[in-house]
Amino acid sequence: MPRKVIVELRIPIVYEVPDDWEPSLIEFFRRGSSACADGWFNSIKELDVKLENSADCMCQVINHRYVREATEEESRTNVCLDESITEDEWSTSEDD
Repeated sequence: MPRKVIVELRIPIVYEVPDDWEPSLIEFFRRGSSACADGWFNSIKELDVKLENSADCMCQVINHRYVREATEEESRTNVCLDESITEDEWSTSEDD
């Protein structure tokens, strides 16, 4: 029987910001300000279209990794709201 797991995706996106924005403000803008993180989906869609038009695919830019087994709640809702995954947990391997 299939099981549900949590995987994490990493998608580098070229994003234009004002010249005077520090890294903390760039990170805050899509996560803590009124500019919702949902806006990233538009950037991902644009990237997908660009790659599709160049005969490439998202496999070239998306890195993913297994995080852990899904909890019962996550399995039931198909939603993971886990913010406990830290930057240090990401593998730096190019093979991911």
